[in-house]
Amino acid sequence: MLTRHTLNVFEHEDPGIPLISRDIYNQRAAARRQELNGRSSIEAILEMTSGDDSDFNHWHATESGERNSRLSRLFLTYKPNRELIAHNHEVLIVDSTYKTNKFKMPLVNIIGVTPNNKNFFIGSAFIPSETVEDYKFVFGALAYLYESIEREYPNIGMEAPATILGDGDAQQIAAIETVFPDTQYRLCIWHINGNIQAKLLPKIKAEFDSKSSNSSAEERKEYIDETWKFFKNEWMGTLQANSPAIWDSNWMQFRGDYDNRFPSVMAYTQKSIVDKHTKRLVKCWTDRHYNWGIQATSRGEGQHGILKNELGTSRGDIKDIVDKFRLLLRRTNSEIRASLSQESQKFVQRFEPSIFSKVIKKVSIYALDRVLGQYFLLKPPRGEEIGTLRPCSHLFRTAWGLPCVHEIKERIDTNKSLEPEDFHPHWFLDRRLDGHHSVPPCRQFENIQEPRIAVPKGRQPGALGKRKKQKEDLSTERNSSHHEVVAAAVSGDNSQLKGIHRAPKPRGRKRKATEDISSSQAPELRRGLRRKQGTSG
Repeated sequence: MLTRHTLNVFEHEDPGIPLISRDIYNQRAAARRQELNGRSSIEAILEMTSGDDSDFNHWHATESGERNSRLSRLFLTYKPNRELIAHNHEVLIVDSTYKTNKFKMPLVNIIGVTPNNKNFFIGSAFIPSETVEDYKFVFGALAYLYESIEREYPNIGMEAPATILGDGDAQQIAAIETVFPDTQYRLCIWHINGNIQAKLLPKIKAEFDSKSSNSSAEERKEYIDETWKFFKNEWMGTLQANSPAIWDSNWMQFRGDYDNRFPSVMAYTQKSIVDKHTKRLVKCWTDRHYNWGIQATSRGEGQHGILKNELGTSRGDIKDIVDKFRLLLRRTNSEIRASLSQESQKFVQRFEPSIFSKVIKKVSIYALDRVLGQYFLLKPPRGEEIGTLRPCSHLFRTAWGLPCVHEIKERIDTNKSLEPEDFHPHWFLDRRLDGHHSVPPCRQFENIQEPRIAVPKGRQPGALGKRKKQKEDLSTERNSSHHEVVAAAVSGDNSQLKGIHRAPKPRGRKRKATEDISSSQAPELRRGLRRKQGTSG
């Protein structure tokens, strides 16, 4: 709780209490010293996450691998989430966030998805930078976590993730291919479209300006937005190819439509995206693996926002973050378990057809809605007959783990209902796990020092000359992405920019507005001002 909020609570309970902000700071500092009991904050957190009664399991590394060395990497997972991980381990979203701690270490969050389409934290890692070795530590710790859960619940059949969704970082991809060679790495379509947008918007603006020299800024913005929207829809449709042959045809047609109009953008898309990442983007390859229909890392972005809201507006040390993180994890775990329990008791009217009779209250409503969409493909508009179904591509089954329209038609034709076995176990609301609980033994951590302050990627301010002294940004708000900066520059609207790109507030005292004075009145005003100055001197 922020200090001002704490003061408000005390003043509400006891009006007139002689309490100031400094009193609260002092009490918090005293409580922290008592909690540390002579240990460093790093030693305290490592011991706190290692005991039998701890809420966390952790893996860590130091710079030299020995005592008296600085902490370099730390991976944490919340113990009560282990059962959720066992149930929902096939599809993961990986995303990094910044501005969470005073050491400027990136925080990598690994997000899982529940049967009713809610997000939860599988693991979180503080790393010094984003190299291959850093990501090998993250995914190596994740592999150890999977192995420990498999030992705890031997009947679940824990395997490597089927799909990991990320932003396309080359270091991240290399690490995943080393640790999980059989896992599909799928690119976030939001990041891909953002990269294309950053290249395309200046070209659209130049095209508009060359045709319409006397148009207003509003007309230009509308043209840019509409052109980008149409281009993106065409591009997204191109990616929805059910076979390699259809993809080749779609891509050739798309290039033919835009090669002459935006040649540099199409060359970039060909070289940097299509040639390198086709099998990580196009449906006929991505949907051969379980992915639950997830195409973007927006779930990770959403969880970052929730976490940063919990952390407040300032950045503390890692212990401060974990202490606050624990409260968030405890609350979300309880909410997820409650939502699954409530859903198992619901009867939803739209699943009335007899084909769903054996799976209602056993399979999540989110999964049944996906299957209901397939069922409605057999229900054409009134007055129309059911057309001949295309041959089954099996992509819906392999991507979602759910029965497709062809399987549903077969059941209807034979007067049978869908069975729970027709659904991947991920979608079950209640999965019984038999096994034993094992916790890594408690370890002692002596003289492990706080991590170094990380150096962010890219050229540092002032690297080519004298560094300009400026106030350090200590907020937790994310910075605008490159394509958002480009979009703002093209449109001239900076109001939506975030973080270091946010438009600065006007400095200095705000002058009182004065009436407009015509040029004919100006001499009299100046003479009056001189007279005033003369009489007052």
